[in-house]
Amino acid sequence: MLFPILRHRWPMQAAQVPERFDYEDLTSALQLVLSVVNGFPLSTHADRSAFLSALLTTVCKSTLEPERSPIFAIRGPKGCGKSLLVDSLSEITTHQRARISAWKDDERQAEFIRNPSRYSSFERVICFDNVESFGSRFSERAFAESPLLVTWCVTGDHRMQIDPVIRDRVVTIWMVDGIPCLPFPVTWYGDQRNAVILAICCLAQAWDRDGNPTVHLNYNGPPGLTHWHSTIRQFVIWLGSLFPTGIKVGQRMIRIIDPLYMERL
Repeated sequence: MLFPILRHRWPMQAAQVPERFDYEDLTSALQLVLSVVNGFPLSTHADRSAFLSALLTTVCKSTLEPERSPIFAIRGPKGCGKSLLVDSLSEITTHQRARISAWKDDERQAEFIRNPSRYSSFERVICFDNVESFGSRFSERAFAESPLLVTWCVTGDHRMQIDPVIRDRVVTIWMVDGIPCLPFPVTWYGDQRNAVILAICCLAQAWDRDGNPTVHLNYNGPPGLTHWHSTIRQFVIWLGSLFPTGIKVGQRMIRIIDPLYMERL
């Protein structure tokens, strides 16, 4: 169940969740949450759903046991807003931009391998930018030693190489060529964080009241990610089941599907 622990982490927002809400209330809540997704040039419905899972992971991070979540790899051409997308996640949960480091700096990369705690000393979203490749050494350190509330992201283009050994620890978000058409500056995400988190609390409460329905998943990945798949991934799939034909956000119809749809093909 997500809502009880959301209530622990975000007591002010959770206290505002109404006793009763109907389908229209859920529609409004999801439209607000998806407004975070809407302005970015994401490739497919699966990529929008993967970005939604990254947002929910960041907000619900303390619910994940045993304190693990995937590494989110944002891939796309130069100038499409990969770093801006990561900033939006960070603004909502911390009211500040993500900590971004240039992965091409060999000294900084080696420093992270030696001492990842220096990059994750408190709650934040951490991103390694313009990654050409990453593999088991990065994954093992970030996956095994990152503290409870840290979300790891990496950005790169279509040439970024991901070690096949760790693919089941990575959720990929593909972006297409284009300039982000955000109807508001990135600081909007921080300014609207209370409203967005409240909307997520309402949706999580609705999922809990519905009995946390799940679908069968053929998951054979690392045991440390089992809880993420049974909570965040199932939560996203359930949201999609509420609006099987999509939900209108601005001028766009967004369909929510399994965030790992492409990986399952």
